[in-house]
Amino acid sequence: MKFHVVVATHHKSGTNWMGGVFQMIAQELGVPYVHLSQISSVRDRQAKVDKAPDPNKSPHIYFYAYGRFPKLNAGRSKFRGIHVVRDPRDMILSASKYHTWSEETWLHQPLDEFSGLTYQQKINSFKDPIDRLRFEMLNNSSKIIGKMTEFENYDCMADVRYEDMRRDMNLLSWHKICLLLGFEAQDLPACFNAFLKHSIQFGEVNSKKHIQDTAVTRWKEKFPAELLEEVDERFEGAIKRFGYEFSR
Repeated sequence: MKFHVVVATHHKSGTNWMGGVFQMIAQELGVPYVHLSQISSVRDRQAKVDKAPDPNKSPHIYFYAYGRFPKLNAGRSKFRGIHVVRDPRDMILSASKYHTWSEETWLHQPLDEFSGLTYQQKINSFKDPIDRLRFEMLNNSSKIIGKMTEFENYDCMADVRYEDMRRDMNLLSWHKICLLLGFEAQDLPACFNAFLKHSIQFGEVNSKKHIQDTAVTRWKEKFPAELLEEVDERFEGAIKRFGYEFSR
């Protein structure tokens, strides 16, 4: 490894997938894996990155699952990273289904904005799937897609599309990502092994896991036509920045 590797994802943009891949790479290469999402304090997360050692002596892999990666302005030449993004329409589809049953703590906290209902109770109160999608689009997913659109790459991180990695059956895209991150020739077998072991396209789908459908661009078949124009307008910035096609 030539640099510290940094990986940023967002809710429903391959968080568990990328976490599994890069944690295994760290284990295989014998380098520290720093799961920044497990550090609750913004100040402590920033300090952890600011105190990164010389990567030539001790390269690290830093993973953060909630966007807005700690600032890399100081000493950013030490880092190379990827920011994993996903088509907003598929993020909304995935989230609207996942949030109806997931046991994640935040989904079960009573909220004043929903008259004491939890997020999960509120989304499940809509019997029409279109109403559930609209609710998701206007609430949690709107916030997540906003963070994704405004993400700061610090001139050392590249936007990588979830869909492109999902379609990567011959590992050519993954090879390019590894080289971009500064992995060297002797590191590549471990990288490929981790990607093969954890990649969705090479594994099985479980109905009670984050990844429940291996299809790409599901929105073209499953997103209600009456909501597509609103999605295009509301998330125009994300669609343009990451090169997705507009619905209309």
